[in-house]
Amino acid sequence: MKVYFTDDSLFTKALKYRVQAEGDKIVGSAESSDIIVSGVLKEHDFDQLIIGGDSVFPQPVTESFGIDCEPELSVNSLVAKWWNCVGGWADQTLVGFPIFGMMNQNLGAQENVGFASRYVSESCADVYFENPGLQDTLKQIKYSGFVSTLLWCEEDVHIVKIATGIPFLGSFNFVEGVPGKITDFFTDPFGNRLLESWVVSLLLTRFPYPLDKRSERVFIKGLTESVERHFWMLSGQKHRKSTFTDETLVGIATAWAPSLYRAARRAESTCWNLQFPLKQFRTDVDEETKKVWSLASELGIAGERDA
Repeated sequence: MKVYFTDDSLFTKALKYRVQAEGDKIVGSAESSDIIVSGVLKEHDFDQLIIGGDSVFPQPVTESFGIDCEPELSVNSLVAKWWNCVGGWADQTLVGFPIFGMMNQNLGAQENVGFASRYVSESCADVYFENPGLQDTLKQIKYSGFVSTLLWCEEDVHIVKIATGIPFLGSFNFVEGVPGKITDFFTDPFGNRLLESWVVSLLLTRFPYPLDKRSERVFIKGLTESVERHFWMLSGQKHRKSTFTDETLVGIATAWAPSLYRAARRAESTCWNLQFPLKQFRTDVDEETKKVWSLASELGIAGERDA
């Protein structure tokens, strides 16, 4: 497959890495491609299949759908489904939980540093995706990709925003959970089911992130072939057998497992295996996720599966 990327967003970075690793070709023009990946939500004139990334629908648009959003609220969970411009909604529902705070227990600078997710067979939030106005808009712009309802779950469920893609670090969870080639899933999302396991993403940085995005050059050791399968470099260069970076945002470790606990430990193991000074990552993503998962389950968002 020949794939054209229209931009260099976090979403497209996640996909580029895997497309190349699986032997598909990245091309420099839409005309010569079989699939177009775009992190910008807009109407396209291309005839090829278009996979869209993370964009938030403006509030006037969601109001026209008859959906009352509360954008002033924070987000502690989301539900997402795959939309195909020809076939409609896939039957799997992703439930995701973004983690904020550079330090354990959600302390420190409130950066998005982790994301935990799994697919459930049913959720009361599925009704949000049946909105006719939303579906008509997705058809009009020839969109294929995830659509997310961003939520604040407390005593009740509040819709914060509607977005395409899986915001926060969710795109990396999606890519980790595709069992075969990613382009095979793009062309046949109904015939290629996603892994119904827990997936965890961890942001790996080094001090002084997030205060400064650049610092003195360091060499990254431990980036073996097996580690690279589950680590997405966001900065860095390779020279012969060495990898180095001048940036403090290093990359994202991903892992899947039947349990949330095991997925979190596997992602942490990748972070521990990479060696450089002053590295930073969370070690309690599973504990913080369980708090919201329990609440989301009580409200019917997360289904009935255990963490």
